[in-house]
Amino acid sequence: MKNDSRGFIALISIIIISVMLLATTLSLAQFGIASRYFILDLENKRASEKLAEACIAVARINVYNDFSYSVTSPGIKINVGGKECAIASVSSGTIEAQATSSNSITNLRVKVNSNGDFVEWRERTNL
Repeated sequence: MKNDSRGFIALISIIIISVMLLATTLSLAQFGIASRYFILDLENKRASEKLAEACIAVARINVYNDFSYSVTSPGIKINVGGKECAIASVSSGTIEAQATSSNSITNLRVKVNSNGDFVEWRERTNL
């Protein structure tokens, strides 16, 4: 009888340890997948920020050349490297631009003076 109970305890111990190792492995794998999606979201956000900055740069040049330059709704779309951004509005030195990369959206509002120098730079939740 003693030999049978020791074998049973060893078998149960091996099963418990295997289940714990499996659970740990699965949770680490899920963490790795979630991290990859998080990094992808960060890259998409960075791409949308750079696109919006490109539109700001185009509008800034136009404001520098003519301080009375203006854009009204719905704005102007600009093609940048195969992607699009939009100058939503330009009025009295305030430039608003929007860009999208995948699901990431960047809305920038920038104020420039008559020399084209930045006075204020903000990202907004919406335009």
